Amino acid sequence: MNQLKLVFGICLLFLFTQSGISSNNPKLKAVQTELVSLLNQTQFEQGKVETIYVNFIINQKGEAVVVSTNDEKNDQILKNAINYHKLKATGYEVNKLYTLPIVIKK
Repeated sequence: MNQLKLVFGICLLFLFTQSGISSNNPKLKAVQTELVSLLNQTQFEQGKVETIYVNFIINQKGEAVVVSTNDEKNDQILKNAINYHKLKATGYEVNKLYTLPIVIKK
């Protein structure tokens, strides 16, 4: 039982360390900045201040593709803004799942 908990804990740790955009990496910071600039031009549905987590990958053509979000009401808006946008930034891993937290203040 303890070994199962240990394996599960290691898997969770690996998942959390591999899936986020690290602000310590300047190359990934450029990807984050580019996506945030796209989202600044987007009109979100009115609501309270909230954090939305966008899970996306970058395909072999250098395009961001939204895999999922945690907000149903803004899901399509986020996908329309980000999907298949060719990134100018470099230094990312192709087909790796990234998570971008977005804080909406309205």
